[in-house]
Amino acid sequence: MKVETKKYAKGAFIYLESDTNFRQFYIVKSGKVQLSRFSDFGGQMDDVRGIGYIIGIIQCISGLRLSERAVALTDCELIVIYRDQIEQLYTDHPKTILKIIAEYSEILRTLDKELLKNSAGFEYGMRNMRIFEFVQGYLSIGDKQKAAHLLHNYISEPDISADDKRKALSALETLPKVQLYRSEQVISERRYSAGRVIFTENELGDVFYIIKSGKVRITKLESKDKNEAFIASLGAGDIFGEMAILNDKPRNASAVAETESLLMVIRKDGINNLPPSMFVKILILLTRRIWLVQKQLQCSLTDNPSLKCYIYIIAKINLAGMNEENDYNKSFDLKMTEEELYRTLGIMPNEAGSRLDDFRTDRNMIFESGGIKIQKIGAVFDKYLYLFKRRADT
Repeated sequence: MKVETKKYAKGAFIYLESDTNFRQFYIVKSGKVQLSRFSDFGGQMDDVRGIGYIIGIIQCISGLRLSERAVALTDCELIVIYRDQIEQLYTDHPKTILKIIAEYSEILRTLDKELLKNSAGFEYGMRNMRIFEFVQGYLSIGDKQKAAHLLHNYISEPDISADDKRKALSALETLPKVQLYRSEQVISERRYSAGRVIFTENELGDVFYIIKSGKVRITKLESKDKNEAFIASLGAGDIFGEMAILNDKPRNASAVAETESLLMVIRKDGINNLPPSMFVKILILLTRRIWLVQKQLQCSLTDNPSLKCYIYIIAKINLAGMNEENDYNKSFDLKMTEEELYRTLGIMPNEAGSRLDDFRTDRNMIFESGGIKIQKIGAVFDKYLYLFKRRADT
């Protein structure tokens, strides 16, 4: 595969926040690039990227706009990768693709921590000590299934000490039996019944998942008050569990089937042997997830709960390939219930009180048992602008 390079003089714009329809992304070959991200609520954030770093990939692969500007901080040379070259890149240079996904995983890990920055999790100490702390944490909230799942996985690890194994086996005597899923296939399918644990925090993992049908709830245990923080409710087409297997780190969240779910299970040790089209699909899913989590983080920068809801719904509309210019009068089904939306955004309805009225009383929204129906997409954008302007005026 022949790759193109471009040279930029110090101070030159590589791309602007107003650019749309990105056809390419870049790998820094020499020099330094300054990235500036802009937020309606958080102002401007700057970052410097040097040799080997990747820029512009979120916009290129997702096809979604990101408020980001890239400027040559020094004279620099960039490798240019076009969107339609990605499959060939995977075939000819798989290590480059693996580097991209590993970097994605670190971005997601950082974003998840930022979303939960007010939570005091189990971040320190030897892992074997944390295992038993997690077990006690799960037992304190009455979740014996997660405690059993974590211990069953722990005793199967090759490096577990004899003392820890005896301790774990003793604890398992009072816990439910758990059947762990194992497969020698690179790609397999697994059906989980509602309430079934898929994995827990601090487990070692060698597979990740794509949801074919159903819903999966992602949570994180908090040591601060022995509760679980809700991270996300994922549905068909979403990917999860990829961070641990791509970076050889323990799981940093738990996953449970919220409804009966059919999952595609992909093994780490066969990831280099996937069909290029499958690998690109995974890359696209990861890109879109990063983009959505960044929008979710943007929601946390405002204390107006109604405004949070509109920001997130607009993000979901954009993910579906729709926008206010072309789809103003079209309807949209948000496949989340009102309660799921609030939980995703960390909104406590009782505490929010009348500040949620702008959203709850919006006649453009039809709240149903299976989700929220938006009658006119354009009205969501109009309401967002109204609330944002009102916020700025107060």
